[in-house]
Amino acid sequence: MNPTVTWMRKHWLRVAVHMGGLVPLVLIFWWLATDRFVIDPVKLITLRTGRLAISFLLLSLTCTPVAVVTGFKRVLRLRQPLGLWALAYTILHFLTFVGWDYRFDPVLLRIGIFAQPFVLVGMGAFLLLLVLGVTSLPGLRQRMGRAWRWVQRLVYLASALAVWHIMWVRKDPWEVWRYPVLLAILLLLRIPQIRRIIVRVRRRIFARN
Repeated sequence: MNPTVTWMRKHWLRVAVHMGGLVPLVLIFWWLATDRFVIDPVKLITLRTGRLAISFLLLSLTCTPVAVVTGFKRVLRLRQPLGLWALAYTILHFLTFVGWDYRFDPVLLRIGIFAQPFVLVGMGAFLLLLVLGVTSLPGLRQRMGRAWRWVQRLVYLASALAVWHIMWVRKDPWEVWRYPVLLAILLLLRIPQIRRIIVRVRRRIFARN
């Protein structure tokens, strides 16, 4: 069999994730190059990158519940690439705010950050995701040993801060209600007692079939 075909069969899920992460990025640069962002491009790109960041972050949290509900364990391998795309869009979101909007001016940044407390919440989520991204490097992961698992649990706090940030920015909760609802469901499905019930029900259904 062709080695390329064999590799694709083994890694097609990761390829799909990376394509899904790359396409919106290409579109953003294409729209910038073709002046599609005519009205307030800074605001539009800030909002778009922020939504992409939180979407990929919540998708990374979705992998474990999907594996529990369906028994399809291969989906667990997608947690890292989805998390890295969440970090990538968070960095773009941060750079758009700091670099494009405030032009790296420390005086303006100090005023902008402390006059808008939701920015501090967003920066907290960004720093946590940065820690998670750095500690996902294979070499550092091996050095950290068991401590690595505890560090990776910071993703829950990062997700909560990200949801809080976007709800605070949009002000109208009805515009962003899906984010806290989805996060609450994902966290509930991680409770050991609920996971055991889901696994038991799944096994009974497959046993009947």
